[in-house]
Amino acid sequence: MINIIEKFVESNSLIDQRQKEITDTQMVALVVGLLVTVLLNALIGQYLWNNVVTKLFSGVNKARWYDTLALQLMLALVMPQRM
Repeated sequence: MINIIEKFVESNSLIDQRQKEITDTQMVALVVGLLVTVLLNALIGQYLWNNVVTKLFSGVNKARWYDTLALQLMLALVMPQRM
């Protein structure tokens, strides 16, 4: 993901128009993928948390949509990323 963002930043200085179009397409795909991931987590994550996790673990409370997004962000920061 970092490589795609770096390519997008470099696209402003590219001379070849075809390379700039490819880089712009990759950036659009990255943003669309990120939005799909966030929406799925907000909708399905809350449902799964409230209907499955709360029944499995007695000390867990119900979550709102932003609670699952915050958990996703925290785990993304803590877990190492492969490159």
